Amino acid sequence: MRLLALGLLLSTVAVLAFGTLGPRSWRVERKVAIAAPPSLLAPFVVELSRWGEWCVWTKARDPLARLTLSGPDEGPGSSRQWLGPKVGTGRATVRSAEPDAGVLLDVELEHGRARAEVALTWRGTQDGTELTWRDRGELPSPLGAWFLEDYEAALGRDVEASLAALRTLAEAEAGGRR
Repeated sequence: MRLLALGLLLSTVAVLAFGTLGPRSWRVERKVAIAAPPSLLAPFVVELSRWGEWCVWTKARDPLARLTLSGPDEGPGSSRQWLGPKVGTGRATVRSAEPDAGVLLDVELEHGRARAEVALTWRGTQDGTELTWRDRGELPSPLGAWFLEDYEAALGRDVEASLAALRTLAEAEAGGRR
């Protein structure tokens, strides 16, 4: 009986030790080419009120979610908060925004248990715009390392879906202006 208890105790310590000491930092980066000029794309990204038009983390994913905006309409200090059974809790706050270059956001998840830095940057190309989404942060202890691979995969899928929706929206607007 003591041997079983000792084995259980050591297993629990090993699981918690890896979850705490193992890799917990994520980094996801995705790029997309958009057949629209940066000037048409920028408002969709710089104005957090427009994220509901293309970002997957919306009421479409979580109909019970409460989404609120605070601060200025755009630029540093503008903020988007969410709370819902599927999307969890979080806040994205614009740290810097340049309509010609991109936006940098500080993201807080699950009441500050995880923090991320998200950069959406763009540059004009001969065919329109190249947009890059970089997302990095760290999962909380004590079990963060156990979920890192799944978290990065799910986040990557969500970023790809959001960028595809943004591309469709921007290209439709560009097509309507031709």
